[in-house]
Amino acid sequence: MAPRAHLPVLPALLLFLSAGCAAGRLANQGDRLLADDRPGEASRCYRQACERKPHKAEFQLGYARALLADDRPAPAVEPARLAVEAGEEGAEVLLVDALLRLGRADEARTIIQRALRSDEDDPDFLELQARDHLVRGDELEAVDAMRKALEAGPSATRRATLAWVLARAARMPQAVEAAERALQEDPTDPAVLADAAAVFLLAEREQERADVVVEIQTYVIGPLEMFKERASRREDAGDREGALRAMAQAVACSPEDGDLLGLLGGMYLALEEPVQAIHFIDMALHSQRFRTAWLAVTSDSSGSGVHTMAFRSKEVAAYARMLAAAHAMKGDSRRAAQTLEAAMVLAESADPDGWVELALLYFDDVHDPQAAARAAQNALDLDRRHLGALLLLGRLHQSVGDLDQAVGYGRMAWQSAPGEPRVALALGLYYEQRGDPTSAREVYRLSLQQNPDNAALKAALRGLGR
Repeated sequence: MAPRAHLPVLPALLLFLSAGCAAGRLANQGDRLLADDRPGEASRCYRQACERKPHKAEFQLGYARALLADDRPAPAVEPARLAVEAGEEGAEVLLVDALLRLGRADEARTIIQRALRSDEDDPDFLELQARDHLVRGDELEAVDAMRKALEAGPSATRRATLAWVLARAARMPQAVEAAERALQEDPTDPAVLADAAAVFLLAEREQERADVVVEIQTYVIGPLEMFKERASRREDAGDREGALRAMAQAVACSPEDGDLLGLLGGMYLALEEPVQAIHFIDMALHSQRFRTAWLAVTSDSSGSGVHTMAFRSKEVAAYARMLAAAHAMKGDSRRAAQTLEAAMVLAESADPDGWVELALLYFDDVHDPQAAARAAQNALDLDRRHLGALLLLGRLHQSVGDLDQAVGYGRMAWQSAPGEPRVALALGLYYEQRGDPTSAREVYRLSLQQNPDNAALKAALRGLGR
């Protein structure tokens, strides 16, 4: 009878063994799917395997790898950490990869530095160090780290990555040379081809770009959509460097696509690289899709007839605003102002605040009072009592010595906001300069009644004498 007492244990043991076998089969299936470049399906298999055997570090490693291949770094962090804690080989590389894609550079750098202290010639961590430098905007340090990675672990894909990093550092001749060598070493690897195409695009080597794209289409089904989706996923995850790289590859496949060119320019703008931003956004605006509207709004360089234009496009206006921001970042205030004005015309802007902002840009930064007056008048046409427009028009007339007109706009501003200190100080100054201290004193006094603690008003009144 004793053996029968142990019989209930058998079903539980069989269930345990069955779950283990099922998990193993799921993990094997995940391996096959990942090898077939189907990371989304692979990650689902690995997830189910991990649910059945959560302590199996090998499954966690595969799950993290599949998630990263599917451009999902956020959920990859936890399984990568579990694999690291279990001592799985290669797990730290995956963890750092995920952290860098998520912009968690400080945490990633700590692991990289610890790994390189243990082995200063580890090619995987040297490559990750190069990426870390790119995330931080240290392009030259990235080049140095990537050269060391290639020396420690030579491969065509690493050489292609070096080509991309050199391009990010604006070392175009060296980038082109590295891309050409990578293609010689492996002319069939899609990753090598993609990086080479992006480098040739940035270097404006049109024939080489076109030739490589033909090769990409031989080895990859639907490369344009693949690169666009990859860029979108990486952008959504916060991986701006990865998104830029994928978008450059997409543009290399379709360099006439205005939207793609604009998106690439926008990514450079987000990375505060105005020269490249201007280059690609300008190409977008001159693409077949957008050039009609753009040329229509920019053909009149004086701006005198631009506001009667019938052709409008909010889509083109959005790219024009980006271009204006890039010019401003570069320090070219005049082009920034002109491009912003074109954007507002294209969008048929009914925002008086926006027109006043433009007028201030023309007046204070560009020192073009005629353009400033035009923009301020547009604001006033939209809102006859707009305080900012009235004050600016007063300043404009004061600047050219037309004090009667300055006083006139100052009075209109006073009617719009009676007693407002900015208005009182401006109108009072115009009165003083016109030789009418009595009117100036009255304006200051009335405003002080409403704003008794305003130091500027008190000083202005003292300057006139009580």
